[in-house]
Order: sequence, then structure tokens, then C-alpha cells
Amino acid sequence: MSSGFDQAAAERAVQLASDKAGLTELVASVDRILEAVATDPPAPAVEQGDEARSFLVVAYGRAYRATRSVRLLAAAPNCEADDAIVVCRTLVSVVARSLWLAEPEHLADRAYRFLQWRCCYAHDERFTLVDLRRQGFEVDRELYDQVGRAAKSMKGVEPMPGDRALLKELGLSHIYAQVHRRGSDVAHWSLGSAADGFIGPVTPGVLEGRTVPLQNPQPERAALVLAFAAITYGTFLERCEPFIRHGQTGLASSLLRDWTSKYGDESEAGV
Repeated sequence: MSSGFDQAAAERAVQLASDKAGLTELVASVDRILEAVATDPPAPAVEQGDEARSFLVVAYGRAYRATRSVRLLAAAPNCEADDAIVVCRTLVSVVARSLWLAEPEHLADRAYRFLQWRCCYAHDERFTLVDLRRQGFEVDRELYDQVGRAAKSMKGVEPMPGDRALLKELGLSHIYAQVHRRGSDVAHWSLGSAADGFIGPVTPGVLEGRTVPLQNPQPERAALVLAFAAITYGTFLERCEPFIRHGQTGLASSLLRDWTSKYGDESEAGV
């Protein structure tokens, strides 16, 4: 295993999710990574005018906060797998978009990708403001006109790809399949997510004798989400290292490799 953040590590995480000792050590490893990031501010190597990589610096903080939130939700005593995976899905989007913007070698390519991102934002914002006006809400006229002009000025700009396409281009399709899709299932309240916890078929009498489940701790699923958050965050740290110069990739990689190798035979996962 080259870095601890590849597909083999993701497959190994699935096998280890039910190991209580493994979860305890995973939480400790994530805590060490987060503590190291928080106590050692990076020195970004971003040139003036390079907007795409400037936003990578912003993403560095956002990715840290998302990973910290997943850790708080997924670890005991909460074990809130549903909430944790929704935040983890956000982490995946942050990683996909910021890395896609920043990774092209040539400044002109990065500039055009940043324009694509701006274009998507302008059109989405315009749609929001138009819909608010249609519903009778008061909208700042200056802002409305400004967003409209911005969207019109970018006519002809190619749309920014969706997260799935971004992650595929980055070589991270396994993260989309394992985290983004599962997170979407929960975030959009799909049938599978809604029915989670029911025993047997959903029939009129299925709730007889049961109380309303205000809490739904799921330690095994929560452990899996935390493992995927660690892999996703570690991937981000590794990929942005040349631009952020944070120096945390080695620690994150070694901790995750130690975790995957300690709890079981790595050869079973094809590592």
C-alpha cells in the first residue's frame, strides 16, 4: 500500500468496521492527525493571482472542520452514523472541487477551471434569487442585478463537472462510490434511509409496542464512516501538500497504515 489513502485502504476499512478495539485506535489516530494540523499552521506556497490555489488554502480549513465534526459524531458515545456520513459527503465535495481546481500544472488551466466554478455559482445564485422573488420575498435589487450580470457575462463557459466526474478525473472514484453515494442516500432521505431500523417488512402494525426512536446509535456504521473520513482527509492532505506545505502527510499516512495492518491480515484485502 503506497500511502494509506488508496482503494485498498478503503476495502480494508470495510473489514475492520466491526472491531471495537480497531475503532478505539482509529479515533485516537484521527485525534492525533487533527491535533497535529491544529497546532502546526501551514505555510501556503500560492502565487499572487492564482485564485484556484488560493481557494485550496480555504479548503484546508474547511476539510479540517468537516473531519473534526465526523469524528465527534461517529465516535462513542454518539455513534451517529447518519449525521456523520452527511458531513463526510460534504468533506468529499470539498476535496473533489478544491483539488480539481488546483491540480493543473499551468496557471491558465487553473484560471479557466476557477471561471467554471464562478459560473456555476453565479447561475445557482441567480436561480435562488429569482425563485425568492417569485415567491414574494424581498430581494436586494443591487445584488439581484449584479448576479444577473455576472451570469450573463459568463455565457459560453463550460459547466463545472459534477463531483462524480471530478473524483474520477482525480483517480478517486472509490471515494465517490463508498462515501458520496452513501451520503447522498441519507441526505436525500431515500427509502433505504427512511426504513433503516425497521425489523421485517414495513406493515401497518410494525410500530406496535415500539417507542419513537429519537436516538439511533450504530457503532459499526459509524466506525466505517470515520474510517472513510480519515481516508478522504488523508487523501486531501497528501494531494495539497505541494501547495500548502503543511507537513502532515507522513503522520496521517503512517497512522492509517498502522491501523489497517494491525487489525487483520492485509493480504486478505489485496494490499
